[in-house]
Amino acid sequence: PRLTQALDDKAQAAFVHFFTTLPTDGTVRIFQRTGTRTYYSSHGADVELFSNWYLRFGVEVVNIGALQKLPSAAFSQANYEEMVTDLLVHRNRRVEVWAQDSDKKAAGWRCVKRGSPGNMQEFEGVVVTDGLRDAPVVVAVTC
Repeated sequence: PRLTQALDDKAQAAFVHFFTTLPTDGTVRIFQRTGTRTYYSSHGADVELFSNWYLRFGVEVVNIGALQKLPSAAFSQANYEEMVTDLLVHRNRRVEVWAQDSDKKAAGWRCVKRGSPGNMQEFEGVVVTDGLRDAPVVVAVTC
């Protein structure tokens, strides 16, 4: 999905304004979006990280916003799961997932998941599933 097609000019301006109010504390922020299907987006400095670290996903970076440009990229559910696992388990980064409030016309966003390398509980379904699939398992049986 292309964000420039999914968001009209007013929605882009509202999102850019909201995004500029978030702290720049090193937390990677991912935005859950819904349309015909659920997809995710990343913005600002996080887009540069994603485009460098996850080139195999073919992340297309576009600028949203008419007056104040914000680098942005969209990615699928599968890419989201792989990125979150990599960020928390291998790169030791804090991650937040934000979702738009139920009223789609409102510009309100809320943090729906928050995790760090020491606290992955809210991402358990994503990280544990992917992490266990690739992790070696050792079992000892005594009689």
